Amino acid sequence: MQPAGLMGRFYVMAEWIARFAFSNLIWLALNIPILFLFVNLLLAEKMEVIVTLIVLLLLSMPYLFIPSTTALSTVVKGFLAKEEFHLVKDFIWAYRQNYKKSMRIGWMLAVALGILLVDFWYAAAYQHQMLSSIFLLIAFIGFIYTLYVCVLVPTFDAKIFTAAARIMTAHPILSLSIGIISFVYVYVIFQWLPVLLLFFCTSPIIFLVLLVVMKHE
Repeated sequence: MQPAGLMGRFYVMAEWIARFAFSNLIWLALNIPILFLFVNLLLAEKMEVIVTLIVLLLLSMPYLFIPSTTALSTVVKGFLAKEEFHLVKDFIWAYRQNYKKSMRIGWMLAVALGILLVDFWYAAAYQHQMLSSIFLLIAFIGFIYTLYVCVLVPTFDAKIFTAAARIMTAHPILSLSIGIISFVYVYVIFQWLPVLLLFFCTSPIIFLVLLVVMKHE
């Protein structure tokens, strides 16, 4: 039985923190290969190594990042719905349940991101600052859009991309705020408390996206 009063509030808070932390750890464990490639990308100096690592990251995205993020959104939605669940078991179930659909969508997103990266590289190489800025803005919007798509995968069998676009246009300020908050949040933690990235790098962001999606519903 849950305690009442102030202790009850502390109990609920601790429970939510634990849920976010453990679900984030599971998500991170499923993305270890991507994390390894990303760390090596940050340390790489030669252009051929950088290009190779970016290609490998894009190839890994449909198989690891999108399915795991979709599963994370399913679990976090369970938190909000106050459903009874077993975190590890339900995370794995959600991962397997939506894997094929997530993989197909992940390939579409990976191709779009690859084209955007090539365009940005050409713009930067020829010092087109205006074009580079436009591509960065598109990438920022694409990041938010990808989050919506991952959250909507378990709900929609078709027209996921249309549904994500509809939510973004219906709540533009909230959507832009999610993007800004996400980048500031990760940057602040990375600069001052990087260990927290193990526990809270993704789950709180998915939580914010789900709030917007549920508001739209």
